[in-house]
Amino acid sequence: MDEETGYLPLDIKKVSQLADTRIVGSRFYYYPSTSSTSDLALELAEKGAFDGSIVVTDYQTTGRGSKNRNWVSPPNRNLLFSMILRLGDQHLLSPQMTMMACVAVYELLAVDFKLPAVIKWPNDILVNGRKICGILTETRTRNRQLPYLVSGIGININMSRDDFPEELRHKATSLSIEQGGSILNREEIFAAVLLKLDKWTQELLSKGMEKVLAKWNDASDIVGKLVQVEDGDVTLQGYVSNIDIDGGLLIREISGTTAKILSGEITRID
Repeated sequence: MDEETGYLPLDIKKVSQLADTRIVGSRFYYYPSTSSTSDLALELAEKGAFDGSIVVTDYQTTGRGSKNRNWVSPPNRNLLFSMILRLGDQHLLSPQMTMMACVAVYELLAVDFKLPAVIKWPNDILVNGRKICGILTETRTRNRQLPYLVSGIGININMSRDDFPEELRHKATSLSIEQGGSILNREEIFAAVLLKLDKWTQELLSKGMEKVLAKWNDASDIVGKLVQVEDGDVTLQGYVSNIDIDGGLLIREISGTTAKILSGEITRID
């Protein structure tokens, strides 16, 4: 227990008992504190960790999000974990796994918790316009092949507004904040997340991207909207048509041409 706050470490045994899954959660690697769950997951995957293995911690010293940003999370508050997916003969790309994971977390928040969640391209979940979850998928190639993918997932659970740095308080939120400030059971929520991930992983591996794409586009906050995208020195404006199978953003520019964007900072104009 954190003596100053009273927040308890995760009970991984309880999580494994609650999460009756087929793929995700085949094995758990729990660390009270670590640098990055994704770094450990990549190392474990190289050493042959089982498909669906979960690396989880209560505190990351160098947690990271997209564009090398730090992920801020006090000890014993949130869910910080990485999932290993072995590809076998599956031809999946990192963006496709990110999209699948986004859909799983979105469904938990929007359906189970009845929150006004949306997916923000390319890898965030927002509630009431504030970030509650970030997902980053990574891999290491071997002989130019991708033997596995690792998705790092951070979900803010029991952070109060004061737990966030001042510069993030209007940009980030947590499940506790959105539920009125009560302290939530992380084991039950973690198990629920793993069940959603397992459901959508099976869908992705057995039937492909069709349902994942449909759900992603339904949950997006920008499909059909006028946006501005900035990527380095390039800036363009246009209406978002949809997200394609490899995570690219299809934008119909004001000129009438269609551009495919794979990365960049996006802002809604309307």
